[in-house]
Amino acid sequence: WVDDDAAFRSCLEQACERAQDEQRIVTIGVRPDRPATGYGYLELAALPDKGRSAALPVVRFCEKPSAKLAAEFLAGGRHLWNAGIFVFTARTMRRVIAEVAPVQHALLEGLLEHFEARDFDGARDLYKATESISVDYAVMERARDLVCEPATFGWSDLGAWDALEPVLETAEGAVHRSAALVVEESTGNVVFAPDKAVALLGVEDLILVSTEDAILVASKDKAQSVRDLHAKLGTLGLDDLL
Repeated sequence: WVDDDAAFRSCLEQACERAQDEQRIVTIGVRPDRPATGYGYLELAALPDKGRSAALPVVRFCEKPSAKLAAEFLAGGRHLWNAGIFVFTARTMRRVIAEVAPVQHALLEGLLEHFEARDFDGARDLYKATESISVDYAVMERARDLVCEPATFGWSDLGAWDALEPVLETAEGAVHRSAALVVEESTGNVVFAPDKAVALLGVEDLILVSTEDAILVASKDKAQSVRDLHAKLGTLGLDDLL
């Protein structure tokens, strides 16, 4: 989700120009508005200028932090959320993979040879034999000379129920998508029940999700822990609810 399509396009255009002109990998970083623990962070070499978008060197990638560390990142001002948006030319990426991930580079070159020879069965077999690893871990976290284009738009990956707050309808005491919502003495709740009427009485900072076959009730500060429930559902043989 982005809140400004024009700003998003403008930021990508700048990133594309830089990637082409400088033959570098450019990543988009989002200024955090809260100490989120569900995002990875980019540590920058300097404070980003809030008045304009200017690419800055990336010092390192930071894994999803603890609440304490996320608060320090927010206060320090040199960390941006890693949006997972990377801009590069094919030539640049092949060069960087050769530098930082020689095993993956050899496999990539082998795949290209198979494709050039139209040996699609060979390409398929080689691909099946490759390690399953994300570009973040294999390349980006090891790459040198990576730069970040700070986003000039609001962004969310909508990766947890509390992240829906910017995109749901706002009502007194809750943001929601529901057939009807009645609220009394309640604040800060997130409700997703598209086909149902929901009444809230005397509750704060809850997540309420109602689908056709299941109901989720959680504290909003536990939004990132829903994955623990996923694991438990699996052990109980309730995989169909995932």
